[in-house]
Amino acid sequence: MKYDTPLQNLSVRGQFSWRQKQNPEQDYSVDAQDYTFSASYQPVFIPRLSFDGSFTYEKVNNRKDIVIVPFTAVGDLVLNYSAYIYSGGLSYEGIYKGLGARLNGSYAKTLQSNPQTYGDLVLSLWYKNKWLIPILALERSYLVDRTVRADGFTANLLTFSLRKEF
Repeated sequence: MKYDTPLQNLSVRGQFSWRQKQNPEQDYSVDAQDYTFSASYQPVFIPRLSFDGSFTYEKVNNRKDIVIVPFTAVGDLVLNYSAYIYSGGLSYEGIYKGLGARLNGSYAKTLQSNPQTYGDLVLSLWYKNKWLIPILALERSYLVDRTVRADGFTANLLTFSLRKEF
């Protein structure tokens, strides 16, 4: 669903996604629902600048039948959770000729059976030309696991890639 706002170059959108999967060979099923609301804006007075952001509420129900061999017990392993996911960024095209930049980030927090927090922040620079577009990105990511603290991490990534537009 998209809503045309009274403000020029402001777009607001809502989306619902429902995925159900089953694997009878492994006695596994998953039911996931996502409710996403997003907005993007490109100011008329600075046409090369754009902003975007979104909020997603995700609800996932996982179930797997397991057999514990030493005791030959059968049971269900249930990993249900819900999460709040925020993301947003700003881009600026044409800083100097084909040079562009984007700063974006995301933050996710899971609730219920396995509470975790994940976040990342990315700064990207690129140079558009008619051959290849080189992209340099610096990313800072982290995961905080409140149940199994040793599963948490932090990372700094520097990536270089080439893109070709057709």
